[in-house]
Amino acid sequence: MDTSDIKALYCARSLPGVEEILAETVNFKIQRESEFLRFLLIAVAVGVSEVMETLGYQFQDPGKVRTHQALNQAAIAGNVDHWLERFDVVLRAGYSQGVEQQAACDAFTDQLGALILMFVSNFHVTKCGGSFGGGAALLDGSKLTQSIKEDPYRKKLLRNLENPIKVVAKKNNYAVVDAYLKTIGTELGSLPSITAPTLQYLLHKMGLVYKTSAKVRKNDIFDFFILFSLGHERSSRYRFINLHWPLAARINSFAEKPHADFCHDPA
Repeated sequence: MDTSDIKALYCARSLPGVEEILAETVNFKIQRESEFLRFLLIAVAVGVSEVMETLGYQFQDPGKVRTHQALNQAAIAGNVDHWLERFDVVLRAGYSQGVEQQAACDAFTDQLGALILMFVSNFHVTKCGGSFGGGAALLDGSKLTQSIKEDPYRKKLLRNLENPIKVVAKKNNYAVVDAYLKTIGTELGSLPSITAPTLQYLLHKMGLVYKTSAKVRKNDIFDFFILFSLGHERSSRYRFINLHWPLAARINSFAEKPHADFCHDPA
């Protein structure tokens, strides 16, 4: 927000005088929250696909490997706008009804389940002779249907759509998950736009999702943005004033001390 807008809100004596500022602020907030949910959805789903390979969803034939990867990449690329729009609509409805937390959680879970099922279908399309970019004519429809129908992992997913991550949140998958988190941590850590505390927080939350089936909370986004702000190079002179002890403790556990100073009331 611009400093003048903050001042206008502080000095406002009635709602009509600042309605436009409030509307712009809410729109900006929902836009950023939707973008974060989309990013997290893709990041988590790619990690799930890494685990799926160890469960048998992989090919030895180089051609099929390329086809399978291309189909999965297309599934993601073809839905990036849809996910942003979906999260935007859901969050707006959630805020209007006072249930934004549950709305965000449900939408994320629904989209994650759908994307994982798409990965599964792409595996079977590849297995049954399909190819990326026009190979549908080579597919045997009945063979594909039977292959998908008999997939035991897909059956487990369909039974756990209320939290599909449960299917891969197993101790014997931790090594794959840890390797993926290390890789994504290295890739994200090279970006100038992310700070060390926010990266640590992001990897921590993803680890909880993979290892404890923890659901994504809308407040995770709020925590992320607080950490990002506190880690900004110009934030060393700022104070994070908060009266909610659990939030202060949670943020303080990730924030770099030189950039964060907390005022809170444990009571």
